[in-house]
Amino acid sequence: MVLYLASGETLYIGGGILILMVILSYWMQSWWGMRVRNFVGIMGLVLMGVSCTPLPWVLYGGVAAGFVGWFVVWNRAGKNTRWKWVRTGTAVGLAVIVMAVMAMEWPHRNGQILLQEQHDHLTVIGDSISAGIGGGPTWPTIYAIKMGVRVKNLSRAGMVTGDAMAMAKQIGPEDTLVLVELGGNDLLMDVAAAEFERNLDRLLGAIAMPGRRVVMMELPLLPHKMLFGRIQRRLAEKYGVSLIPKRYFIQVLSGGGATSDGLHLSKAGAVKMGELVDRFVGQTLMRQSTSFPFSRPLRYHMLHHSLNWGVSWNGNSPLRNVFIFVSSPGNRRITRLCRSWQSGRNSGTT
Repeated sequence: MVLYLASGETLYIGGGILILMVILSYWMQSWWGMRVRNFVGIMGLVLMGVSCTPLPWVLYGGVAAGFVGWFVVWNRAGKNTRWKWVRTGTAVGLAVIVMAVMAMEWPHRNGQILLQEQHDHLTVIGDSISAGIGGGPTWPTIYAIKMGVRVKNLSRAGMVTGDAMAMAKQIGPEDTLVLVELGGNDLLMDVAAAEFERNLDRLLGAIAMPGRRVVMMELPLLPHKMLFGRIQRRLAEKYGVSLIPKRYFIQVLSGGGATSDGLHLSKAGAVKMGELVDRFVGQTLMRQSTSFPFSRPLRYHMLHHSLNWGVSWNGNSPLRNVFIFVSSPGNRRITRLCRSWQSGRNSGTT
């Protein structure tokens, strides 16, 4: 339930309930009808409020003012012609405000899928969601193998936005597509919003430049952390960063068996996370159909039967591909193939 609230979807549920009550108000004027209308209307307003949608406070204030006006007038108005016009005005006004708020949030709800670009690899700066914990497979690893793309993973468990500048220094001119998956630890550690904004501003200012596309995961929020979402959106607009809406990340976390502890991704969750990222950036990534060293059946075998494996990519190395090291005793053939391919690359052969 908490995850669903953090996704922001209740904004549309609550808004729909309010609009429905406004329409039905004309037929709910009996004693019981008024009380049902009042209760359901209040619930709709509460659902909009707890959606944690990082909209400007003035919009929330407008919805609240419109609701109070509608609520008072429809519960106290007389039956003369003047009051009928007042009631109609408050009903229409509330419905228009609610629809305007939902329409303003709609582009943020769907996000932007990258289409008209071409990149040869994806660079990830993230925390334990991307770095993983316990030595298990991470979503960048699974994504690289499953989709046959190149992924440079600079993530580190426990990283906050204040630590990310060290990772940003490892991003070079060849890294033209960067995914930022940070901020969760800032929320958990109660980092001040002003400090979060300062650190994120420095990070995006350092990595956002002409010729490079930066994509950022939007943070799932609770009501007392809504300011973090406003900061993300404001800085994303400032630096031309594309946001992946938080509702998609919540769908990954809320899937059956997607997490090992309620937050960190299991293997199933890592697969879903890779699919989410591919939805937004996959069409711009070059598939390594010729240079990727593993055939599709072999990659499938590695995904489903390897016990210990991971991505090793040194940003300072002339090697520009994903190396998979398999330490499972039953997969010696794969290990030899990987080492042979790496050795060939080092010697200048293919």
